[in-house]
Amino acid sequence: MAKIGRNDPCPCGSGKKYKHWCWNKKQKNLSEDYIRNLFQQIDEKIFDEILRFSLFTFGKAVVDFAWQDFTNFTEENFNEEDNPHDQLFFPWFLYSWLPQDFFPDLKNLKNQTIAELYLTKNIMNLTSNERDYIRCVKSNPFSFYQIMDIKYDHYVIINDIFTGDTFKVLDYLLSRSVQINTFIYCRVIHIQNVNFILGCSSINIPPEYKIQLLSLKKEILESEKKITKSILFDWSDEIREEYFALYNSLTRPPKLVNKNGDPLSFNDIIYEISDPHKIWESLKHLSSPLTKEEFLERAEFDAEGNLYKIEFSWLSPQKGNDIISSIYAYIQIEGNELVVSVNSDKRAKYARKKMKSLLGNNAKYKLTKTKPYENAKREFSQQPEIEPDPKMKEFEESPEFKELIDNFLENHWKNWINEKIPALGNITPKQALHNEIDKEKLITLLDKFERDDNKLDPKMKQIKYIKWVRKELGL
Repeated sequence: MAKIGRNDPCPCGSGKKYKHWCWNKKQKNLSEDYIRNLFQQIDEKIFDEILRFSLFTFGKAVVDFAWQDFTNFTEENFNEEDNPHDQLFFPWFLYSWLPQDFFPDLKNLKNQTIAELYLTKNIMNLTSNERDYIRCVKSNPFSFYQIMDIKYDHYVIINDIFTGDTFKVLDYLLSRSVQINTFIYCRVIHIQNVNFILGCSSINIPPEYKIQLLSLKKEILESEKKITKSILFDWSDEIREEYFALYNSLTRPPKLVNKNGDPLSFNDIIYEISDPHKIWESLKHLSSPLTKEEFLERAEFDAEGNLYKIEFSWLSPQKGNDIISSIYAYIQIEGNELVVSVNSDKRAKYARKKMKSLLGNNAKYKLTKTKPYENAKREFSQQPEIEPDPKMKEFEESPEFKELIDNFLENHWKNWINEKIPALGNITPKQALHNEIDKEKLITLLDKFERDDNKLDPKMKQIKYIKWVRKELGL
């Protein structure tokens, strides 16, 4: 074999001179960064070659076929422009996808990926490192990983939520874009004692979504004794579907709903009236229990002393766990017009029935105006700021109010540990202690409560009760 000159092209295929690259193998032990850079350059080189090979062998339609499979046939054609999944899709397409189901007339596919077919055809023209790289990628599945630690601009420590395996991954860009305890969906490659990522989700999945991932883990373990690499391959479609479900949940526009979960729809129900005072007398019981004098302090009267204008809230009846009543609608009486404003179609339907029952022929329905969300938001922002009721402010600062809140929260959390919780799979927190995965879901839920507690009004902070739950449940 001819001796390689120091200025000759490096035989590893990096494109660099031998003295600047693999000659270092003879001079010193290879560093993790050196190995990572070496295989990153190999990936960049053979990625284009394998992609060209796929188009030449199967035609342009192959990308769309793979994309359909990748998205579980929810999307037909691959659109490369601004595609949020392309960093995941192409490594999956070339190294994981099996084309034989889409090309039954082609022989010798033998249940191989495109990268394996390329390797078979070009094995004599590839370096040993290139061959090792292709084989290594194929042998590692995609999974969900939690970020455990970060060294900025160098590496991250990640933990596979399904297998429990922990890896130190060299990835400069990733170390800049993730946060501790978030999750990513990716494939980790282990080669020459160095780990790096090929194919990674474009979003960080918040820690609270761990509950959903643990539910999938529990489902897998119901049919498998232990989750291994092989099992991750068997469940790869379900795991990828979970990724898309999480992605859609995190990126779709929020569904705007009111307190009852009804879709927001801002409706003004307008009536023609003849006697403002009579209408107010029929509706005043829907508002807070103010005295007549306190109520009329807010009103406007005409020159003859008759009620002309008054506005007040229509309050919902208090339910079991409510400390105070919530606002159901706003009522405005002005001259010959009554307007009932609600924030959903469902409430509008009920409000019309209620007005008919309370007012009878004293109010004639004219029309309902529905306002777009942005218009309603703009109108609300333009309204003058309402001065807080001094009596309510005084009550909220009193020891009696604090005691009311404390009693409410204490009863809530004492009952909570025995209630069926949807996030736990409709079992109680106490029942969750009997299964390791359910227990981990419970801990994740309590962690979320603690994070959310930091955003609450100081009067409603619940950290001491969350700590009580942990102690009560032995967590």
